[in-house]
Amino acid sequence: MSYDYDAIVIGSGLGGLATASLLAKVTVPSGLTFISFMYPGLLPGNGPGFNSRGIVQTTNYIQPQSAHSGVPRYLIGRAVLEAESLDQAVKIATVTPRAFPWHHNLASLPEARSLSLETYPGRRSVHEVKDLMVHTNHLLHPEMTVASAGEQDVPYISSTTRYKVLTEKIAFQGPPQDADGMLELLCLHEGRPYSPCRHPEGDIHGITLGTAVFEAPDLAMTLYHGNPCLGVKQRYTL
Repeated sequence: MSYDYDAIVIGSGLGGLATASLLAKVTVPSGLTFISFMYPGLLPGNGPGFNSRGIVQTTNYIQPQSAHSGVPRYLIGRAVLEAESLDQAVKIATVTPRAFPWHHNLASLPEARSLSLETYPGRRSVHEVKDLMVHTNHLLHPEMTVASAGEQDVPYISSTTRYKVLTEKIAFQGPPQDADGMLELLCLHEGRPYSPCRHPEGDIHGITLGTAVFEAPDLAMTLYHGNPCLGVKQRYTL
């Protein structure tokens, strides 16, 4: 079994993860090809990616109080990149038993469909996204927040601050009408140093490593390298 694997190193010149991040283009034995933004030392599937069937995946880390016995989330995310349909992506992403929770943003570019899938060991919730949905790094589906009460750690300040900034901005000015409007939201610096577009500040070292934009039905990803406010971007196609 062989894989055709190409990778380029991308970064914003800020050191650490920002300069060591990768973009991988992989063709698997079935002939399917995927492109994925990768963090150093991790499998493809954690960062934004899409495949030649038009299946898109991005993820949000969810902090539990403890891990369970089961399949690690990074293996699940990698497997989703070989999904040939949105239904198959959901089936792969909800494999049991699983070790960790995760939120998967799943989409089919040819169908212009998007799903919000929250997973937790023993539970899952799938919402079809009809208009606009904001999700950061804590559970948001009502049925999941109730079922996981006492198991999910208190959402950390970075997640709640970014969610508050984004939802309040949308409530004030209305939902974005196009990809440029979406990007403007992701470039917001309100709530620093825990803003949607994160920059190191004082003792807070978190930084936005990349921002991916997908526009159905194109089999392509526009990746903003580093902070999206810097406007350093490149379009990658299959």
